[in-house]
Amino acid sequence: MSGSRGDEIDPSALLVHTEDIVAVVDVGGGVRYANDATRRMLGWQAGDVASVFERVHPDDVAPLLGALGELVDDTGSPTAQRARVRHADGEWRWLEILAVNRLDDPAVGGIVLSCRDVTGHVESEAARARRREADELLATLAARFVAVTADDVDAVIDGVLGELAGFAGVERGWVSQLRGDELEITHDWWAEGLPGLSPDQRRLRMADHPGLIAAFARNDLVVLPSLDRLAAGPDRTLLESQRARSLVMAPLVVDGERRGLVGLQSVRSEHPWPDDVRHVLGAVAALLGATLRRVVAEAALATSEARFRALLAHTAEGVRLLDADMRTIWASPWAAMMHGTGHLVHDPDDRLAMVHPDDRDTVARARADVL
Repeated sequence: MSGSRGDEIDPSALLVHTEDIVAVVDVGGGVRYANDATRRMLGWQAGDVASVFERVHPDDVAPLLGALGELVDDTGSPTAQRARVRHADGEWRWLEILAVNRLDDPAVGGIVLSCRDVTGHVESEAARARRREADELLATLAARFVAVTADDVDAVIDGVLGELAGFAGVERGWVSQLRGDELEITHDWWAEGLPGLSPDQRRLRMADHPGLIAAFARNDLVVLPSLDRLAAGPDRTLLESQRARSLVMAPLVVDGERRGLVGLQSVRSEHPWPDDVRHVLGAVAALLGATLRRVVAEAALATSEARFRALLAHTAEGVRLLDADMRTIWASPWAAMMHGTGHLVHDPDDRLAMVHPDDRDTVARARADVL
């Protein structure tokens, strides 16, 4: 290509100013040439690195080597690959690498790499995927809470804690509830191979731990990315005894009152507690609070019904419980004896058959008034 005066354009001058890294490497990844975008994008000079694999993430070396190996046998088709490459500041940057085989080209004599920084795009994709995973997990857990009965609630809570900890990538999930002036760990999930707490460690006096009192006073999550941020004192001693390196806690609210805490804990390392984990934990704490409220109410109702039926079973009055369609739900023994049915629940096809014909209109109007 030439200008109006016949002057040829120097391609190397264009490569100096392009935003993408353009490099030429040999079959082993040795760097023969790299433009100045290497410094702008990754913070290091081309001459500082003998091989591209020196700065590639260990998990990405094998796939990249494989792609270049296949490219050596094919001089026509380019290949695209993503890999993490270390920036001079120590951070990992995602690069999209387009490689073309120019080994047989005397003017090049190598594999040409064109590299674009796609870190923001990859992180956005990962965030969207995690949010979808979080929403799917919440839907699954919500369905379990909705269907749970009083007999199964403890097992369901333990299972939920395990799935919650697995999603967060940590080793422990727990629920604690107030018992008078004490806080008791009522459900405690640990990753396989890790010992749990002793019975004495599962109960503690709130007055001895000012940090817990402060946690109860908050309406939002309590996040501790590192135990090192906690000053020496009873709260730090407590967490050290539980082998905590990092934790996050959400308030457990039942009937508008704080009744406990739902927490996740990292044992092996510090943890950043990203937004998706905090979102799921807060939602699970709210679901659990609503579930406990419902289970307690259902248990109280069942107890009340049992007492009611026990009282009526010994009364000399004939009592029937009817639904909206006048079907018998329950009948006292005396009701069965009075109607000569011989058993407690009996519904003839005509549900007013047991009512005197002169009184059936009155019963029908009474039913309509009640409904």
